[in-house]
Amino acid sequence: MRMLRSIPSIHFLLIPLFALPQSDVPANERWQCQLTFGTDFGPVDTYLDLAWPDATHFTGKSPKNADRRVFGSVKSKLARMMKKLPKKGKLLTLSDGVIRHVNGTDSVFATLAMPMLGKSDIKAVMRSGVISGGLFKKGERTGSITIAKSGLFQKTDYSALYAAMRSTIEGNIYDQALLKTKEWRTFDKKTTRIAKRVEDDVEFFFGFSVFAQELPFSHLNLLLMEKTPLLAADPSERHVSIKAIDEATAYMDVQSFGGSKQEMDSICAIVLNGGFRTLIVDLRKNGGGGLDSALPFGECIANDTVDAGYFVTNKWASRANRPPEPAAFMDLPIARERTTEAFIDALKTSEGRHLVLYPRNDAFKGKVYILTSTKTASTCEPIVDALKRSGRATIVGENTAGAMLSATLFQVTGKYHLFLPIADYYNADLQRLDQVGVKPDIEVKADDALDHVLSLPR
Repeated sequence: MRMLRSIPSIHFLLIPLFALPQSDVPANERWQCQLTFGTDFGPVDTYLDLAWPDATHFTGKSPKNADRRVFGSVKSKLARMMKKLPKKGKLLTLSDGVIRHVNGTDSVFATLAMPMLGKSDIKAVMRSGVISGGLFKKGERTGSITIAKSGLFQKTDYSALYAAMRSTIEGNIYDQALLKTKEWRTFDKKTTRIAKRVEDDVEFFFGFSVFAQELPFSHLNLLLMEKTPLLAADPSERHVSIKAIDEATAYMDVQSFGGSKQEMDSICAIVLNGGFRTLIVDLRKNGGGGLDSALPFGECIANDTVDAGYFVTNKWASRANRPPEPAAFMDLPIARERTTEAFIDALKTSEGRHLVLYPRNDAFKGKVYILTSTKTASTCEPIVDALKRSGRATIVGENTAGAMLSATLFQVTGKYHLFLPIADYYNADLQRLDQVGVKPDIEVKADDALDHVLSLPR
């Protein structure tokens, strides 16, 4: 269960430039860059090597051989041959850089490209030797940048950072037995190795994130944030929309369960008062969220009491057999917490919680279809599973992501945070969903799921 409202998309974009008089061509050298993505991710410390054919035009590339520092020489060579990594292992490329001096202002423009993320525009200004500006994609600002020749940051001791991260993981992960697996030992060895040789945040983040994908559990992420975000949902944010397809059918698009109870209650009121006989709920792009929004949704849909499964922590795991017996779950208290923040606090100090959905008195009585994809993850999955198993909803689309653990954020040191799973999840039949997901009742491609439902008799 993802316990952050959202986590923004991470794009490593760079720009460095310094406008000198027309007669002076800057030297080709390495500059420091600090980047922030969205409003929450960053600053990210990194470098860019600039080349100047003249005083107003430039190109740039990130330090070469980043792939070798992360993956080693042999694997990097093979990946380059297969064109899975960029030439010379340079992760970022800056092109079409130009400085324009207009009315006493030095404006900087460039295009930055990164494999798989495409191109982004850079618009910045130079004042007193420091470049600052924005990163843009399709005209929309996606982040900010500050760049100078030096003085922006001191290089992080990534070995010390990873030692602190490992200690945080060991003390809080939902099952200590995971740290004895072959997969964890491999991850630990690789990350220890790259921590000794990476040069900046981009390389360390890239390596850690790639290696974490090979672990036998989800929800382990490195995040860079100046401030630790609050878990409380923001009532001003909008994650859910609804429209009438016809007088009998409503379509609810839930982009995230990261919203507030107030938002979900207002959407449910439209469903319940609209005279609809069929409700289509789209979770195809929903990567998770928290209880603030998910509980009101489930209780609006359920017609009977629904067993939504068990969340168990390392305190529970330390005494449970493998595989666990039904008796191991008997003493877990039913969750009375109604917010993500309260639920996380309860998990940190207990063996776990038993989640039960109690329908509201005026719950929706019509037919329910839920659309899923391989991106339907985390908080979505217990709900999809519970509504499917109880027969309350028909699931249409693709198998869900299989990324179902309860996680929260820990500050390791400074801006470095870990999003770390602190509770495992078992459904009402005592089956884990992490690394498995939920199989739909009707399997179709995610892009075709809505059309398929609309073609059915309603």
